[in-house]
Amino acid sequence: MLAAFVLATVFAPSLQGEPVPYEALGNALIAAADARRIGEAPRGNAEPELVFLRRMEPLHQRIRLGAIEIWVPSVTVRCDLSLGPAMSLGDAAPIAEAAVKLQRQWVELAGLDGGDEARAKKAFTRLDAWAHSLGGSRVAEIGPELAADNAWLAARFRRDPANPSAKQREYGMVLFLAPERPQYLAILGAGGIVDERYRIWFWDESGRRSAGTPLFPSSCLVPFAYGPDANDGPHCENHPLARDERLQLALHTLSHLVARNLAPAIPSWFGEGLALFDTIRATGADETLCTGVRDFTTTLTSLPGGLPTLGPAGMLRWVQRDASPFRDGSSPRFFLKELAAAQDPKRGFGILDFGTGLVAQYERGPFLGSRAVVPDSIATAPDGVKHGYAEFFRAYCGAFVDYLFEQRLDKQRLLRVALVELRKRSPDANAGAPDDLLDVLERAMKTAADATPGSDSVERAFDEWLSRRR
Repeated sequence: MLAAFVLATVFAPSLQGEPVPYEALGNALIAAADARRIGEAPRGNAEPELVFLRRMEPLHQRIRLGAIEIWVPSVTVRCDLSLGPAMSLGDAAPIAEAAVKLQRQWVELAGLDGGDEARAKKAFTRLDAWAHSLGGSRVAEIGPELAADNAWLAARFRRDPANPSAKQREYGMVLFLAPERPQYLAILGAGGIVDERYRIWFWDESGRRSAGTPLFPSSCLVPFAYGPDANDGPHCENHPLARDERLQLALHTLSHLVARNLAPAIPSWFGEGLALFDTIRATGADETLCTGVRDFTTTLTSLPGGLPTLGPAGMLRWVQRDASPFRDGSSPRFFLKELAAAQDPKRGFGILDFGTGLVAQYERGPFLGSRAVVPDSIATAPDGVKHGYAEFFRAYCGAFVDYLFEQRLDKQRLLRVALVELRKRSPDANAGAPDDLLDVLERAMKTAADATPGSDSVERAFDEWLSRRR
């Protein structure tokens, strides 16, 4: 998944086959919501996301977990536009528990508690217990203590938590869950009906196969089933995700959501590495695909608002599980052993050709930051090499964030230095400012007493650290 204003989803050029009926599915969902609403449907001049959430709320149970809300459908839309059953709260419980872990990680890593560690510990203890109790048919009412914990944590995850006059949001960061493909497509359809400007993204034909998907700045959508095998396959075709797959997909998507709310200027490569790191720490592994579909697709990635995906991060659309040495047990150790095995002291990192299973070429980098570019030899290589490079780059980004976590400068993790720096930056920094995060980290390392002697770049120090992980 590529991080900028949006999470990574795949937007395609025109595809063959019957178009996805976004409007019909969306209208069915909105009609069901309006039928359950008390009073008039929300309209007016509110921002599109707020109008959308107000329209969808009657159809969902809201699981409030600090700054994050998980919306579980209490009624769903079927492929024939009839209404289907509610989603079980039990299916959402593991995601709720992991969402609490995710927030705890961010509070600890980014120093969001404002120095009040005792307050944070009490809040997370109560939230964790409540998340573990989820089940039955209805979300239980929360008591005053938990309500206060939710409000306190929601403030911690605002960009200006110390500002008492900052406007409180009506909703937290929202994760919509969709048990099957029709519900997933109906949510996208409803979003395009609420605000027609979003149809260019929400109603794209690639939606029949995409998965972890951005909606608005503070909301996202995750289905519990992949779509058809082919780009032009039946839009309602379901391939259910295994329990661990949907948990990892939800957490990976949530990490991107949290990152773009707290640090809107986060570079794409760092956002992907951070999502991998977050997901592995919260769930134990991350086998997700950055494109949001379960296998490679030839569709091109584009981002709303004209924000370009620059450098090697643009290659993430080529990730592929099959034949990758960075899958099946590699992620729990943050890909360190596999990256070290691919490293040659003189030639750099070996890039596999997934078509032959052999090393096609070696690349020395840099792979990260503003100086990194996709080598011409990769850009013009056969597809198997592109797959190999994408899987290497994905693992490299995840391992780099783990490296920052392991390195301490004056008792402070280098990862915190990076997150604090990114949180300072304005939301539109990606559009006009260079990706200089590595320069910031390099300056911090050079001024620290324990800086690596002779190391003139963070990435070089990382590569040296990797070489000792065989």
